[in-house]
Amino acid sequence: TAAPAGPVSRAIRAAPGARSVLRAANRAIPGPVKGRAFRAVRTLPEGVSRDQLARAAARIRAAAGHLGDDVVVQGSRAGHSARTGSDVDFGIRVPPERYAELVRECFDPGRNAEAMVNAVERGRIFWRRAGLKELHDGLRDDLGRKVDLAIIERGGLFDGEPWLRVR
Repeated sequence: TAAPAGPVSRAIRAAPGARSVLRAANRAIPGPVKGRAFRAVRTLPEGVSRDQLARAAARIRAAAGHLGDDVVVQGSRAGHSARTGSDVDFGIRVPPERYAELVRECFDPGRNAEAMVNAVERGRIFWRRAGLKELHDGLRDDLGRKVDLAIIERGGLFDGEPWLRVR
């Protein structure tokens, strides 16, 4: 929910009916507003502890630092609207020029033309295509839940709010 973590927010959320009211309020806040506000107060992704996030950051930088250093959590965990089985969406944001290089490295136009066009149009290269299976599986095991991991083109379709920086 939109309330930051801490004893006061836990007390508010414990009140009867408060969770549904907070979730409704959270859904009403536009993504860009929510993202900026959550980043300003350094909110953690929903359901991820500070230690888990630090371990994930270290793992991502060790295994994929050569791709880019702007690592974020996106989607429902960043927006505090996750459901019970929601995954944690990690993105490695890269500038358009770097993204074009990575598309050329990750795709063989003769064999993967459709997938390549999709990646160019949407601004997202999935972890499997980028050769990040070991990293993906390690993050999943560390966090104990489903994980998605992608290279995201800054300014592309999937570079949307809300997102939280992984430090």
